[in-house]
Amino acid sequence: LGNGTESAKLLAKTLHRQLTGEIDAKDWVVNATSISGFYINSGHYKQADHMLQAAKKVLDSRWAIPEAQLEKEEREEHDSNISRTWGALHLHRLKTDGSVDEWEDFFPSLKLCRPESYAACGTYKEARKAFLSGMKALTKAEKFFVLDGFVTEHI
Repeated sequence: LGNGTESAKLLAKTLHRQLTGEIDAKDWVVNATSISGFYINSGHYKQADHMLQAAKKVLDSRWAIPEAQLEKEEREEHDSNISRTWGALHLHRLKTDGSVDEWEDFFPSLKLCRPESYAACGTYKEARKAFLSGMKALTKAEKFFVLDGFVTEHI
């Protein structure tokens, strides 16, 4: 109790173990995306990046298997939620002085890219890049989370 970072790490390790067997891709993606939200709020941007990459890869790979395909709208919702969380990561970067630079590869079997560096936005150019990356992700999410039906997500 009281150690959110250790709890998130154990949850990620549980997700990793689930990858070796049959998984419910929808739940897995939701859980990975939720854990990334914790990492964003605690300034562990590289770890959040890693969790979002994993969520996207699992969503895309499970979608490619015909018998495991999610309904199109459901898949779009999960993809949009991942995009929305990417947008939150970049927005959070603009509001903070920096991040924790360490990260751990929780999912070596997924062969994810190394997370990018999330240094503090000390210049206009750095802030602009973060802003544009965030806007790109949020614009993608907004295509699914339209105002009529997803008011909370849209705002």
